[in-house]
Amino acid sequence: MSEAFETKLDELVNRLRKRGYYEDGQVHYWSEEDLAEYRKSLHSEITSTARSCVDINETDLDDELMRILQLRWDEDVNAELQFLFMRDHSIEVYGDYNQPGKVSEVKLDFSPEEWSDVLDKYGEWLPYCCANISRVRDVLTSAKREGGVVGSDELYEAAYLIREHDEGCPTSGPMARIVEIESLVRPHMVSQRAPVSLSLERPEDCVAAASRALYAMDTEQLFSSLDRPPKREEYRDEKGFQRAVRSNEERQFTHKMFRTISLAKIIPALKGIWDKIDELDLGPIEGWAIMKEDGTVAETRSGLAIYIDLERCQEVLQMWARDLEEQKANDEKFHSDKDDRTTEQKARREAFLRSFVINQVRITKEKGLEVVGSADCSGIVDQLMEN
Repeated sequence: MSEAFETKLDELVNRLRKRGYYEDGQVHYWSEEDLAEYRKSLHSEITSTARSCVDINETDLDDELMRILQLRWDEDVNAELQFLFMRDHSIEVYGDYNQPGKVSEVKLDFSPEEWSDVLDKYGEWLPYCCANISRVRDVLTSAKREGGVVGSDELYEAAYLIREHDEGCPTSGPMARIVEIESLVRPHMVSQRAPVSLSLERPEDCVAAASRALYAMDTEQLFSSLDRPPKREEYRDEKGFQRAVRSNEERQFTHKMFRTISLAKIIPALKGIWDKIDELDLGPIEGWAIMKEDGTVAETRSGLAIYIDLERCQEVLQMWARDLEEQKANDEKFHSDKDDRTTEQKARREAFLRSFVINQVRITKEKGLEVVGSADCSGIVDQLMEN
C-alpha cells in the first residue's frame, strides 16, 4: 500500500475521533479501541474491493485504492454535515452524492397532527387560499409520501412562496418552521431554484416571467371587486378552530396590495411580449377556430383550438369523435346486455360533438379574435356517429 493511502486513511479516522456521532438525542464519541477496529475493517474493505476490480498492477491498484477511499471520504463529509445539523439545530439533513457537503434533502419533523392539518385544505395552518398555498401543499404532499423528506429545491420553493404570501409570513406553526429550516439550510443546499435575472428585452425571458407570474396568481381574486363583507368578530369554524376575521378595511387593503404586487410582476413581462409582437408587424391573421355556440373557444393541450387551415379543424373534430367512439366500444364491451346506459352514452357523445362549431376568424392585436364566417361540420359528426 502507498504511503499516501495510509496517511489519508488515518485522516479519515481522525475525523471520526474529533466529531463523534449523534444518537438518542446525545453526542457520543468513539473509543480508541472502536476507532482502531474501524480502521482495520475499512482498510480490509477498500483493499478487497480494489483488488476485485483491477488487475494486479501496483500502479492501477494504488489509483483504485485512492479512488475508493475518496468516495468514503465524501460519504464522511456528508455524515459530518448530517451530524452538525442534528447537533446544532435538531434538523435531519441528507448530503448530496455528487456535491459532498451540500444538502440535497431535509426531513420535516412535523407531528402526525401537524401533517394531517397541513395536508387538509380546511386545516388551521395551511388554509385553502390561492395558487401559492396550493403549490406549498403539493410539495408537502410529496414529502409526506417520502416519509417527510423534501428535496432542497422544493424546500426553497415552499419557503419562498410562504414568505411572499400576501397574508404575511407566519411566526409559529409548521409553516414558520419550514421558513426557519430553509433559512438555516440555504447556505449548504443544492438548489436549482436560486434567484436568476431575466432580461425584458428577450422574448423567451418575458414569456418565462409571465408564465410563472400567471401560475402563481389568483386571477379570480385579482379581477374581483374590492368590496368585502362587513366587519365581524372572532368566531369558531366547523372544526372548532378560533379564527379572527379581519375588518372590511383590512381586507380591502390586503386585496389592493395583492392586486398591486401581482400586476407589478406581470405587466413588464406582458409589455415585453407585446413589443416583440409589434416588431413582427404580422398584420391580421386569418384562420379557423373550433368554438362553442356561446362564442367561447375550445382548448387543447397545446392551447386554443385555432388553426390556419379548415382541414386541420375538421381533423381535430374527427379525432375527438374517434376518441368518443372508442370509449363507446369499450362501454359496450363491458355492458354486453345493451341496456339503456349505452344509448344514453351515445346520445351524450353526439350532443357533445354537435355543441361545437367551426368558425372562420381574424386575429389582430387591436381586437383579438373576431368571427368572420362559419363552416358546416355536421356532416363529420353524422358520418362518425353512424359507424
